[in-house]
Amino acid sequence: MIDQLIRDIIQGELSESKDVDADAVVGHLLDSTAVQSLIERLGVTNQKSQHQVPSAINVPQNIKDEMLGGRQYLYLKICGGRAFMDHLGVSNSGGPHQPFFVIHVALQTQRYKTRRISCECDPQISEGFLFDLQQLKPGYAAKTLDAAELLSLTEPITLIVVKEGQVANPTLVSVYTLEWHSLLTQPSSSCKFVCQLMGIVNVNKQLPTKMSSSSDDAEAVVALILAYWKNQQKRKCLWIRPWLSRTSLTVHVFFLIYRAEHQVPVGLLDIEATLLPPVEKVIPHKVFVEHLHSTETRIGEKRRLFVSYAREWWREYTEASEKHRKRMVRIFAMDECGKNRFVCEFVRILEVGQALKSPEEAARWVSVLPTILEHQLPAGPTKPWYTLGTAVIAGSLNIESKCSLLCSLLLGFGLDAWICVGTNQSGQPQVWIMTRGPYTAVTFWESITGSRYLHRVGQRAAHGYATVGSVFNNKAFYANCQVSEKIEYCSFVLEDATIWKKMSYTATSSIVEKEAYHLKLVSPVDNGNERKINMEKQLKILIMEHRNEHGLSTHFDDHLSYVLTPALWSYEREAIDSGGLAEIRSAEFFSAALMNTVPEGYTFKGFPLHFMHSSSKRAFSAISNSSIGREIIECRGDNVTLAVRAITTCYPENVFVTWVMVACTFRQLG
Repeated sequence: MIDQLIRDIIQGELSESKDVDADAVVGHLLDSTAVQSLIERLGVTNQKSQHQVPSAINVPQNIKDEMLGGRQYLYLKICGGRAFMDHLGVSNSGGPHQPFFVIHVALQTQRYKTRRISCECDPQISEGFLFDLQQLKPGYAAKTLDAAELLSLTEPITLIVVKEGQVANPTLVSVYTLEWHSLLTQPSSSCKFVCQLMGIVNVNKQLPTKMSSSSDDAEAVVALILAYWKNQQKRKCLWIRPWLSRTSLTVHVFFLIYRAEHQVPVGLLDIEATLLPPVEKVIPHKVFVEHLHSTETRIGEKRRLFVSYAREWWREYTEASEKHRKRMVRIFAMDECGKNRFVCEFVRILEVGQALKSPEEAARWVSVLPTILEHQLPAGPTKPWYTLGTAVIAGSLNIESKCSLLCSLLLGFGLDAWICVGTNQSGQPQVWIMTRGPYTAVTFWESITGSRYLHRVGQRAAHGYATVGSVFNNKAFYANCQVSEKIEYCSFVLEDATIWKKMSYTATSSIVEKEAYHLKLVSPVDNGNERKINMEKQLKILIMEHRNEHGLSTHFDDHLSYVLTPALWSYEREAIDSGGLAEIRSAEFFSAALMNTVPEGYTFKGFPLHFMHSSSKRAFSAISNSSIGREIIECRGDNVTLAVRAITTCYPENVFVTWVMVACTFRQLG
């Protein structure tokens, strides 16, 4: 219906003129009955994204039972969602491969998440969470916080919407910061909010979307039209360019974002919040507004002064040498919400309790988190870097966000860790981690693989990094002033002012967080036993079916499968420890076990692989697409036996690494 309406309007415009007036098209669409009824049903208004309605909230008895006397709590309930336009008209059958939403709600170290929510235009949600505000003021454990003390708390509530599925990697949909302090102005200490969720930022670039006759594309157009309508006063522009063919009219929509904070709305959340118990003395609304204004002014002034200093610092750096201007010196980056930040703000000392036991394990965990490939990122001259709280929850991260997460974890373990910005051997921008040890020993850490490389001046390593332009962490920022920026010739004695230009500590410390960031990582929901058992079972079925199609019989050797277990376990240990004596001994033990298991005169072949999904079909496809794997599952010979073994290693945030080996033994004929 909507796509046909667009075609009719554009054809009408073309009949009167060769050009299409974007404002006229949007005006006709907004005046149409179809769009007006949709807008009315969704309740989208041209007001602020967060509406507050004083209200008395009913708190469930089970929530009240969790409360302790003498403590101040905040109860937040998500009552439902509306206007998720990307899912308008989408039927979700709830099958095992259907995507779903999960909403994470966090207040500093306290984290909750909703159950799986069906991906639809108006998702049904009704879940509440209780936050202990006393934890934000450790010194006030014996005294209930009053309104003034609550107002001094700066931590907001963050809502992070993630789209997940059994097949696709998790996708970050939206990040929303809820300003809950307005509850202090309400006599009932309760309020209802309508929160407009905005999509992840797309920075200063045209976003082409080719619209066809499908309903999904038409619904995306409606979302853009609504976004345009809601932000006409903000210089947001919608270009519609028609292209006529013999069979159909195809519409190309270009959404041009002039400022990074202009993001496309993705939906609305209805939220209720209340303070328990209610504060005895409310804060006058005027006092509250003045407090917010003074806080924003103070923060804004700090940022203004830092930006002014950074410009002067950059001028001095580029005037020192003409080639400095071409080096990879990145001072600012855009976060997931479109906020321009100093890059040092993305790094903090991160402590996660006992969830991770060593820097090596932290590197392995970061490496197995799904990586967003460059072609999957929003188009733009800069990629969004996720802040730490978002990076942990998002599920899938780009390389920059992985680096900031790993660097923060290494700092938490007490290492002298830095993020390096430079280029790779292909000349493309590259970021990685550097740690400096005793006696100036320098090690590079690759966030995607978890691999580590020892750096020696004058020697080339296998890491693939070519040049370095700048390094930074949570405390300092340095730009490379050495004659050559090539890695093999660079010294990383950052304290030497003749080869590294440092930003003033006073300037950087005024804008970055100095205290350690304590974050609770979610433990795995299970130990992976069911996952690996199902993987083995399904792979055996797929192998048997494949061999039947080729006219081959199938026999599995359970003992040989058992013998493969130590090898798979050693592969995961090697990925964590990056080799060593333990791995050499494990290889020796595995070789000895095979010699005692495989009969004399028989040939053994094995093919190991690892992955982070739970799809046996994807695993079998990877095996069959490999020449060695295909040789094994299609093995021919005398007395052919097959073996399949899977092991699963569990990491925080429900990240699972599954290692699988398929093997065969046979005696060649002839």
